[in-house]
Amino acid sequence: MADHPPIHRQRSGNIQGFEGTFVVQCALQITPYVFLRSGELRGAEWEEFDFDNSEWRIPAERMKMKVMHIVPLARRNLVKTFSIRAYNYNFSID
Repeated sequence: MADHPPIHRQRSGNIQGFEGTFVVQCALQITPYVFLRSGELRGAEWEEFDFDNSEWRIPAERMKMKVMHIVPLARRNLVKTFSIRAYNYNFSID
């Protein structure tokens, strides 16, 4: 077992090698950092993101426990989120 990389490296390698759509690639890269169910990620609305405060505020009605959830967004996740938004709206973020 000592010659095998840690599981997080294996998962990271699998994500990097995934050949799906750009949006799915970004979502897979964000998921380990936000600790949410895939449904919350898939159902995200742009209005839920507070980019000035680096937060994602998920409304209570979308959460299992029916309590609003605030996800702090690290710079890496902000960049991925902006990339998805740019892709969806077909404009450059440079």
